[in-house]
Amino acid sequence: KNLVGLSDTPENRKKFLNSPQLQDQAFDNLLAELNKTYNGDVKKVLGAYYGGGGGAKVVGTPAGDKLQGKYPSINQYVSQILNRINTA
Repeated sequence: KNLVGLSDTPENRKKFLNSPQLQDQAFDNLLAELNKTYNGDVKKVLGAYYGGGGGAKVVGTPAGDKLQGKYPSINQYVSQILNRINTA
């Protein structure tokens, strides 16, 4: 998804990968979009960031406890991030 106004070309991909500013802009835009989509529900925003729309649907439910391959479950990820935020 285009979050920084660049067309998807090899040249622009290289430009993006070499620009921390563009990466930060994409991250900020993505979080703003997720925040709007999920009406500021931080757990759903984090679930969607980690697992897409399906992650937002299952966060806080038993289905959210399913491991993501060798990675944490949606619920584990959300809890880990919230713990980091609350201790920062």
